[in-house]
Amino acid sequence: MATVLVVEHDKNQRLLLEEELGYEGYTAVTASNAEEAIAALSQAKVDLVVLDMHLPGMGGSEFLGRLAGLGERPPVVIHTADESCRDGFVSRLAEAFVLKHSDLSELVETIRGLLCRASGQPVVPPAPAMA
Repeated sequence: MATVLVVEHDKNQRLLLEEELGYEGYTAVTASNAEEAIAALSQAKVDLVVLDMHLPGMGGSEFLGRLAGLGERPPVVIHTADESCRDGFVSRLAEAFVLKHSDLSELVETIRGLLCRASGQPVVPPAPAMA
């Protein structure tokens, strides 16, 4: 079971992502700011980071820079409502960029694909939901 670190300043978004990732079979570790995220990375094996760019204190850009300074690091998905972050230099330090949306399917598919690639497994689409 993969562990996903969710770095999100909004409590409701953190809870929603934690619940959705749990439903998808992942263990979610949450942080409300970059400092908490750095602590979480030192305390647990994290397989992937979902990062909001607009964080209190140290912003997402600085966090990404620090993360890039670590030798081996988990893949990062930027998950933000600010599309202007997509074209910035810092976003190139991340493996993926997903705009925030009420439908989390794109984010979940992106996470699944990155984790499969990181583990060398083929990307398997989810089973269709039972009606």
